[in-house]
Amino acid sequence: MYGSIEKGGPEECGCLTCRNYAAARAQALPQRVLELLTQLGIDPKLEGEVYCYGRSRRGLYGYGGWYHFVGRIEAGDDAWKKAGKPEDEYHTADYVKVGNVTEIGFSSRYAPPLGEFAGQELVQIPFETEIPWVLAEPHDGPD
Repeated sequence: MYGSIEKGGPEECGCLTCRNYAAARAQALPQRVLELLTQLGIDPKLEGEVYCYGRSRRGLYGYGGWYHFVGRIEAGDDAWKKAGKPEDEYHTADYVKVGNVTEIGFSSRYAPPLGEFAGQELVQIPFETEIPWVLAEPHDGPD
């Protein structure tokens, strides 16, 4: 499926923070995560989506995003845990830390995938990480 996808979420969006992520992508995920993505047949340059949630205390920029692959979770916990009362629809992330600043998980609950995955049974790999601002153009949003 990834062979037919031309652009990942950051390139599709093209906003300032997505352009920064694309420019710093090589610094975003630890080697262990990149190897896992490759083993699952996922092109690390083709995120479903990426978003920035501001500058961290360390002066880096916090990003989240996700990848998808066709399949299902057969064992283990889902990274999105139900929170609140049983009747509530709230969920909270329960990721695993990989490296100094990166966290990932596996979930059967997923956000919109890249169009090529529409209608498939999917697993989402959500992630959070921090990267530097590498663009010459300054970040114009809140820190």
